[in-house]
Amino acid sequence: MSRYTLYCTFLIALAIAISSCGEVEEPLPEAPVDINIISGPQQGEVIDYPSPTFQWEGSNKLVNEFSYRLFPHPAYQEWSQWSSDVSAYFENLHEENYTFEIKGRYEAGKEIAAPIQRHFSVDIPFDLILMVQSDKSVYSLGESAGLTVTLRNISPRDISMCFLHLPGYRIFARNERTGYETITEPQAGIPSHVFFTLGPQEENVYSSSWNLREVGLYSGALVPPGDYQLRAEMIDCGMYVIHVSSYPTSITIVDR
Repeated sequence: MSRYTLYCTFLIALAIAISSCGEVEEPLPEAPVDINIISGPQQGEVIDYPSPTFQWEGSNKLVNEFSYRLFPHPAYQEWSQWSSDVSAYFENLHEENYTFEIKGRYEAGKEIAAPIQRHFSVDIPFDLILMVQSDKSVYSLGESAGLTVTLRNISPRDISMCFLHLPGYRIFARNERTGYETITEPQAGIPSHVFFTLGPQEENVYSSSWNLREVGLYSGALVPPGDYQLRAEMIDCGMYVIHVSSYPTSITIVDR
């Protein structure tokens, strides 16, 4: 083989070696790759508020897409769409044991992080008590009953509320023996969002009357004689979760 041929062969080999150096593929992060949950309920924590937020980050900078779920909540128990979001807000959770689960993937679409789980519980103490009182215990059929409803903040903090109108409650009357139940809603003005705040141990007192007749579908029919438990229920704007312990009162309606 001539010296010229050897020289050409060397140049070709050198060119191939140089070109192959520029084609080094960027390696995937080594597994396992973790996701760090940087804020939110801790493992096994019992929280006393209904709307937690989780925040997280990939421990490797190449992990830039995430999917999460929260079960057994029906609105959140399916995996979310893959996205670059690094936080999730879960609104108005009921008292329950929950598992938050999150997974990540490489930007090319390959999942590289095993799902991370965080177990927690929601247990919310009563913030308010709602008491209903009647002006007497025995009423005649069709008589008008005078009612007083007291809303009291028993928590150590201010509580903000929103009603569509004032007063923001309705009365349930139930006969436990027969299962008969009716609802009366006090006369209200033009609906409008009414915001107010109760401080610790503060209370609002509302007075109204009910003529012991049906409302709704059978409006105007007399409530039949019997023993009834009257309890109040708050009607809010749907913007706040307000945990209320309802204290009922008993009345008797007689046919005389």
